[in-house]
Amino acid sequence: MALIAQTERFMGILAPGLQMDGCAMHPKLLWADDKVQSMKIQAHRA
Repeated sequence: MALIAQTERFMGILAPGLQMDGCAMHPKLLWADDKVQSMKIQAHRA
């Protein structure tokens, strides 16, 4: 629950919360995952 409420801290860093709002890398990871999934679909169709 502390992770979702963003009250937990680890080495002075606020937990990112359920939507990963505190994680700058999260959107980049989502983009990369979308790219990989798209490539997997294309390979399956070939």
